[in-house]
Amino acid sequence: MTPFFEKLFDDVILVEGGYADHPSDPGGKTKYGITEETARRNGYTGAMRDLPLEKAKSIYWNEYFIRAGLAKIAELSEPIAAELFDSGVNAGSGRAALWLQQALNVMNQKGYLYKDIKEDRAIGNNTANALKVYLQKRGRDAEKVMLRTLNGLQLAHYFDLCRRGEKFEDFMYGWVRTRVS
Repeated sequence: MTPFFEKLFDDVILVEGGYADHPSDPGGKTKYGITEETARRNGYTGAMRDLPLEKAKSIYWNEYFIRAGLAKIAELSEPIAAELFDSGVNAGSGRAALWLQQALNVMNQKGYLYKDIKEDRAIGNNTANALKVYLQKRGRDAEKVMLRTLNGLQLAHYFDLCRRGEKFEDFMYGWVRTRVS
């Protein structure tokens, strides 16, 4: 684990808190923001209330940082990697990767700066390379613009969830307060 990841983990624990089992949350029982399904997939067999912090850290490292492809992104931009990590924790790593891919594809000047990439919900070499070229070609404001775009997509996702189902309204204010910056 890297010092950058340690900071991401500390930040996400502050937002996610401890044990929760909110009736409007389709994720069900969670601890430290880890759903029971994710904990089981990562080998945890105990009660969710008892999920150890170190096990949560291991899950975040493996599931939301390494498998999500964020090590590659962090080499290019730690702020963008941090945004994708936070979005992945709350909305799914595949969705966060998709938002990055969509943003890259609409900001490449119709393929002039770099070719469109496949929007496959997985950050691999093509996505990382496109981000690298995007950052180089777009200059000093590129990172800020990408962060705004990713936040906008995240806000639109939350807004859409709430418009489609009232149960998510329980979370909208908190999502905007803690997730969209």
